[in-house]
Amino acid sequence: MVAWDQVKHQHVIAAIGEYDRLGQEEFLEKYHFGRARQYVLQYSGRGYDSKAILGVAYGHATGRPLSAQEFSGGRYGAAKVLRELGFTVSGP
Repeated sequence: MVAWDQVKHQHVIAAIGEYDRLGQEEFLEKYHFGRARQYVLQYSGRGYDSKAILGVAYGHATGRPLSAQEFSGGRYGAAKVLRELGFTVSGP
């Protein structure tokens, strides 16, 4: 089980900044994530792949990003954690 309490708002912002610098394709390729299928992180008028952002934010918090296989996305996974940190995540 992942210790999400280590991830703070600023770690997500740092991951978003890296995503913006690299662009979607390079960011997803670098960290081996696919595109979001249903849940998209909304920030400053832009959409981000929620699971990828959270996995990289974990790396900013701990020094080791999570792989896509190490945690779940969706309503009870990445979207839930991001919402608890005060972010907006769109989805079904």
